[in-house]
Amino acid sequence: MHTQRTVYSSLLIPLSILTLLLATHCTGSVRHVGHRTQSIAATIDIQGWRSDIDFLLERIRSVHPNPWFRIPEEEFVGHAQQLKEDIPSLDTKEITVRIMQLVALLRDGHTLLPLGGNPSFTHWFPLRLDQFSDGVFITAIDNAYAKLVGAKVLRIGNLSALEAFRRVASATSIDSCHSIPKEVPAYISNATILKALKIIDTGHSLPLELQIHRTERVKISIPSVEWRANFGWARNRYHIPADSESVNVFSDKMDKLPLHLKNLLTKGDYYWFELLPDYTTLYVQFNSVNDAETETFHQFVERLWDYYDEHSEMIDKFVLDIRYNDGGNGYILQPLIHEFIKHEEISKRGSLYVITGRTTFSAAVRCLAQIIEHTDAITVGEPTSGPLNWFSDTELFELPYSGLYLLVSQYFWQKGHPSDERGYCPPDFPVPVTSQDYFSGTDQALEAILNDRVITLEDILQNEGIGAFMAEYERRKERFVHCDWWFPYTEFELRSVGYDAFIAGKVDDAISVAKLNTIHHPKSYKVWDDLAHIYRTRGDNKKAVECYRRSSDLNSGRVSTKYYLNELQGEADKAGK
Repeated sequence: MHTQRTVYSSLLIPLSILTLLLATHCTGSVRHVGHRTQSIAATIDIQGWRSDIDFLLERIRSVHPNPWFRIPEEEFVGHAQQLKEDIPSLDTKEITVRIMQLVALLRDGHTLLPLGGNPSFTHWFPLRLDQFSDGVFITAIDNAYAKLVGAKVLRIGNLSALEAFRRVASATSIDSCHSIPKEVPAYISNATILKALKIIDTGHSLPLELQIHRTERVKISIPSVEWRANFGWARNRYHIPADSESVNVFSDKMDKLPLHLKNLLTKGDYYWFELLPDYTTLYVQFNSVNDAETETFHQFVERLWDYYDEHSEMIDKFVLDIRYNDGGNGYILQPLIHEFIKHEEISKRGSLYVITGRTTFSAAVRCLAQIIEHTDAITVGEPTSGPLNWFSDTELFELPYSGLYLLVSQYFWQKGHPSDERGYCPPDFPVPVTSQDYFSGTDQALEAILNDRVITLEDILQNEGIGAFMAEYERRKERFVHCDWWFPYTEFELRSVGYDAFIAGKVDDAISVAKLNTIHHPKSYKVWDDLAHIYRTRGDNKKAVECYRRSSDLNSGRVSTKYYLNELQGEADKAGK
């Protein structure tokens, strides 16, 4: 069967919009090329499905610039082969979800199997579930269950709420676990997906165990409804996957929303700004890297900086809020970045802040990366959904037997250090978002900026020394014990900090930093080499040998490490004589 394809750039249109377009048979701004309307076969054609998996594997190999970046090829092929063997025991819906899981193993947030318009996935539970730092909560629901809005979800079907989120994430294309709060809400309300993943036993009802008013526990079962729409519905934070009337956590306070939510929820503005005179701060919210209907992004940038220039004597801080920005056209960002470069007085340390969150993705991360590169901005909030080095600019394929769509990244974008393999970018100053803060409208990230409470580990090290740095490190480690993302340094960045201390003659400081690097990156031979070199400089050859041996165990082929070990052994032999 002839395969149709179109070219789609994820930097030009957010993925959430792509799923909407696919739900409407690729009309609108994506060029439509003879889409076959045949539905997925009602009966299992084993060879047909197996040919789809072979086709998928071939396209990933031939199109993706580095598909094995986060998973070995042999492991991925093994999962593909296992799926082919399991096909006779699965129905079409289970096969589809298994293929989603297969693609998700790549851990590339832009390479995915979109389900918009798929007739097998049209039964939904009329509620929205969101994950915060303190658990999973109902943030919107059908009016018939209005009393449950805001309830904490303890169990979903057969699993705990967090386990259910992780199980659904296994079928969702994400760059890291920090993308789960962004992507999973769009899928976890779908009855077919929950049943295929064995989270629920039947697609007709959703058993929930809830905690209401902090102490009261209730069990309830919510029936599914038919809803022919798209998998991008969750982008609107107060929507549910149903056509019925609903209530959300903000329904009774839409006229008194906090600054960061007021335009987002009431107008859906792509970008806007407001002067906060009491704090001599210009607050700018940037929610979509696209041109709005009434004002292009370039026009907005001109208006923004004209305003800044006219009121600069009233502005000491500039806050760029991209926590809800899931991307768009990264090529339109240049004017904004140029203005930050030109306005050095506001781009300096302590004046420019960027608020990030778990919706910050794709072109929004590109914006963040350029700001980090060209300014002294401090990032505040939660980790981004996407990394500084990522794959995108997808090509769209149609699997020849099933007609399922497949998006495969074509390009690699390196905006961070080459060694940065994290699937996210942590903030300099961590502020986890709790359900209580979100529901009450408390914006801890912005409040920390406005009230001068943002103090980074980097600044503490530079201004107060290694003692204060390590003390604050220990405090934050204890405070954020459940947040594995709070530490802001990559291995390379921490090595650079240690090197600077070493060059400055602060050998003890350099050792402390190098030790910290071995704690956070114990499998890197480079950090053990660093620590060994410093110990050797201080004359502590015994500890130097121990560290060189750790390095050699991790990279036995490293010639320089062997040389240093032999040299130290020779010195020891001479001393013994």
